[in-house]
Amino acid sequence: MTHSKSGSLLVILLWILAILSVIGVSLGYRVALDIKLTKASTAETKASYISRAAVAQAITVLKKDKTLSHDTLNDVWANNPGEFEEKMLGLYSFSIFHQEGEKKTYGLIDAERAINLNTAPQEVLNNLFEILDIDTDLTATLLDWIDEDDDDRNHGRGAETEHYENLRKPYKAKNGPLENINELLLIKGFTPEIVAKLNPHVTLYGTGQINLNTASPITFEAIGLSPSFAEKVARFRLGDDGIWNTEDDGIVLSFDEFVTSLDRFEGLEGNEKNTLSKFKNFFRVTSTAFYVQAHIISSLHVEKDLKAVLLIEKGKDVEVIYWHEN
Repeated sequence: MTHSKSGSLLVILLWILAILSVIGVSLGYRVALDIKLTKASTAETKASYISRAAVAQAITVLKKDKTLSHDTLNDVWANNPGEFEEKMLGLYSFSIFHQEGEKKTYGLIDAERAINLNTAPQEVLNNLFEILDIDTDLTATLLDWIDEDDDDRNHGRGAETEHYENLRKPYKAKNGPLENINELLLIKGFTPEIVAKLNPHVTLYGTGQINLNTASPITFEAIGLSPSFAEKVARFRLGDDGIWNTEDDGIVLSFDEFVTSLDRFEGLEGNEKNTLSKFKNFFRVTSTAFYVQAHIISSLHVEKDLKAVLLIEKGKDVEVIYWHEN
């Protein structure tokens, strides 16, 4: 009997030890996981602070721009690896850049180089959509979304509140300007693929006018000018030596100077001059809004992307009007 009790007690003790071992391993795993999560959370928090440092750097560089009368692709904010490439802060680094194909440019993007979806005439939107192989009927639904009324101005091609209220999950037409590019997905006919096509060539910020010194080739084409005209502008900007950022680069301080200088440098055809004159009030030579696209990396394998928009009046403070991290 005594031997049996001793054996039972031993079995109980072994079970207790086994249970304690499982609890110990579980607690150890939990502690290790908590430590790992704490480190990850701390790293994420630090990465957010680095995002703020990236924007602060962008603002600092913008304030270094002394050319108050014009903004160009030669300015310190536009293409400047020394200010924007892999800036180290302890274990972290950030880069501010944008990429077109395989070309990576370290700098900011001014909003006035692109077509403003909130302000562009339908003619310009139609041209842009056609260039990008997007159904031009969608310009009607876009304009109905942002205009101030519920009248279908395009005779059935558009869509107002009546259409959206009849959806499975009803909502009203905004009847106001777009605030985020992904808001396009709420508009009849727009898909993620269409938004992705548009995104590199449009903006929601700035004055709505086009900066002649920074406008992209597709922006000029959307106004009604030919690809060959855009090529003329590209050569003019490089100057006689064909080298970027040298003294002979084509920089203009007014619309009239742009037309005269480009005509002298390349030779303009009559239809090109007429198209430019038609949109004279659509142009400017300065920019007011700038995109910051930053990528943050740490040695702890934490990565973060930031997109911010800065609004600046020359000689005054810079205001952050959009901020998104992921």
